[in-house]
Amino acid sequence: MCGVYGAGKTVLARQIAAVTDLPFHDYDDNRESAKLRRVVAGEKWVIAGSERRSDSIVWAQSDLVIWLDPPFAMVLARVVRRALDRNDQSGVWDARTHSRSRRNLLKPRLLLRALRRRRIRRADFASTPKGQAAMVRIRPADVPALLESLACGTAGGDHTPV
Repeated sequence: MCGVYGAGKTVLARQIAAVTDLPFHDYDDNRESAKLRRVVAGEKWVIAGSERRSDSIVWAQSDLVIWLDPPFAMVLARVVRRALDRNDQSGVWDARTHSRSRRNLLKPRLLLRALRRRRIRRADFASTPKGQAAMVRIRPADVPALLESLACGTAGGDHTPV
């Protein structure tokens, strides 16, 4: 499962893992490439993440890559909400390695960075060779049908191949 930060990858990947009874892994949590290689060497798994440097490791071992591509407004709302929630809990927003105080959260440069990063990652997903993996791009409206098809064992469907 790939997508930009705030796309909903982890939530959807956990749902897919539950429906398919496969183990779930978050490759943002497995940043060490040796550890990640051990995870993807397993026979079957569901994995989600947005770490650019890990894509090639995961995609080379994948049969299917699902690109979750929600509208920018949805991603932005989730990123801001997540930042505010984290700030309320810890007093500091820590999105991976970028710490920002709450007063800096809504500065235009941060919003522009989110937009630029989304554009870069979307280009990555659209153009990166996936090895043997098929890549499907889905939007949030496609999620219920995807989960239903996985539950029935008929995944594939009408999703947009990339």
